Amino acid sequence: MQASQRYRIGLLVPLHEEYQYLTELAPAIKTINADGDFYYQLMPPGYTEPIIAQVLEDMGELRAAVAADRLITRFGVEIVALVGIAGGLDRDLLIGDVVVASEIDHYQYSAKASASPDGSPSIQQAGKHWRASHTVLEIVRSFSLRPETRATYDAWRDLTRSRRPTIDDMKTAALIRDRPIDAVGSIASGDVVGAAAWFRDALLRRNRKLLAIEMEGAGVAAAAVERSDPKHFIVARGLSDLADERKADFDRTSEAGSAVAGALRQYALLSAVEYLLRLLPILLQSLEAPKLMPPESAAVSYPSPREVSQPSEASGIKSVRLSVHEVEHFPTTHGDRTLERNLELELSIRYHGVTSIERLLHYADVQWQSISLNDSPRNVWFKALQLAKDQGKLCELLRLAAEDYPGTPAFVDALLRYGC
Repeated sequence: MQASQRYRIGLLVPLHEEYQYLTELAPAIKTINADGDFYYQLMPPGYTEPIIAQVLEDMGELRAAVAADRLITRFGVEIVALVGIAGGLDRDLLIGDVVVASEIDHYQYSAKASASPDGSPSIQQAGKHWRASHTVLEIVRSFSLRPETRATYDAWRDLTRSRRPTIDDMKTAALIRDRPIDAVGSIASGDVVGAAAWFRDALLRRNRKLLAIEMEGAGVAAAAVERSDPKHFIVARGLSDLADERKADFDRTSEAGSAVAGALRQYALLSAVEYLLRLLPILLQSLEAPKLMPPESAAVSYPSPREVSQPSEASGIKSVRLSVHEVEHFPTTHGDRTLERNLELELSIRYHGVTSIERLLHYADVQWQSISLNDSPRNVWFKALQLAKDQGKLCELLRLAAEDYPGTPAFVDALLRYGC
């Protein structure tokens, strides 16, 4: 079955825990049932069109290959993206760093079982490789270098740094750098969980350039490349362990003062998702497709307080141009409290997860530590807006929200009313 709506980005997430975090940053708009498979339409902040996502709910290349092929066939996606966590193989990389595949090394492909000279069992690995497109590699490699994308790259590093977990065990804490980095290189992919040093070393003897090991990339790459009309693929993985006997301990690690396990996994996932969501719009622009992100020359423009106070010749204010959108807007006749309620409601819908709330407050430079982000989103935004007003950060917060979601009436109303 081919869906009626086409999407340019298809995103695959291996496990439910990874999807749960993803939707804190990119709210799900609706669910699509296609022949019994469930897909989720997501709208990340700053995007002007949605992406289509699916949760694999299981690890392994076969499931990933089928899912990637169906994304392409059903929704016509141009880029198949895979995001999640992985085990690190390169000794220079640490937990929380992000590895993007320049190529996927399917090390189990055409493997042969045989006997060693001493009679012990042995597996001879042949392998198969799929290389990411030149376009993808150029964009990823230049992400931190180009003047027009450097700020976006630094914003990923700064935000991830602000969520760096505090770990009691000093040896483990030393494996997390102050600010994460990205690395582009070969990723080993196969149906084996890397949790032993001997296996890690065997992979590196076979291919010393491997940076990470995971389980779904080979399926995604094969589905994207091995077709008459090849598609782009991008695999981005946050490192949550070092693919050795410490993996189980790392998976159980909790943050200082907390009994909840999985702090390193969550941190690695946060790093990878934040990285990929910032990179994808830049990649789409490079494909000469309709732009997801407005160019700097089309920055958001807001009227001055004097312009706001002068009504237009009809009973409304003239169109306010936000990026590439034009919104016909009329002044509200409601009181300030009604305006505030509408704003609280819209913010609680658009930014409902703890991570997405913290992200917006962080960039608006609002000091929010006096309130609990675990309260209901509506209550959080009631308090956060008061803090933003008191700290003189309200206009900055509104501008950021309007840039994330251009043309949203509640944000436009508030910008005009508060003279931002």
